[in-house]
Amino acid sequence: MDLSFGEKIKDARKAKGMTQRQLADKIGAKHNSVSDWENNKNKPDPDTIELICGVLDITPNYLLRADDVGYNATEKILINKYRALDHYGQELVDLVLDKEYERCQEQKPADIIQLKEPDRSYLEPEAAHGRTDVSHTQEGKQHDDDIMNDDSEWE
Repeated sequence: MDLSFGEKIKDARKAKGMTQRQLADKIGAKHNSVSDWENNKNKPDPDTIELICGVLDITPNYLLRADDVGYNATEKILINKYRALDHYGQELVDLVLDKEYERCQEQKPADIIQLKEPDRSYLEPEAAHGRTDVSHTQEGKQHDDDIMNDDSEWE
């Protein structure tokens, strides 16, 4: 999918976790200018494009060239980080990436397990069951829980 000039700015801005106003403040532009650029109403001048690219860690080629559409802004940031690693760091990333890719390729959609909501029942209070020096029967616990859950008992 070919992204427009404005979509590329918006994508890169969001990848950096910035609002339109924050980007505008960083480059000395008006908030509505960023909105206009992102909506392809107009384009910034070359000097402003250079400022935008510096703030968003992207290249002017990414914004201006139509053949540089293979990666979104987040992927470009990851590529730049990878390139900044030394040989050892790149080998480590390659190893993890290869193993994870292999794992995903081996899984069929039916094999993918949907994780259930974690059991947080241990966070619920167990009123009248806190003593450890006496034994509690299930019936006794249920009776105590019924009392605790009956709002009329607290009126």
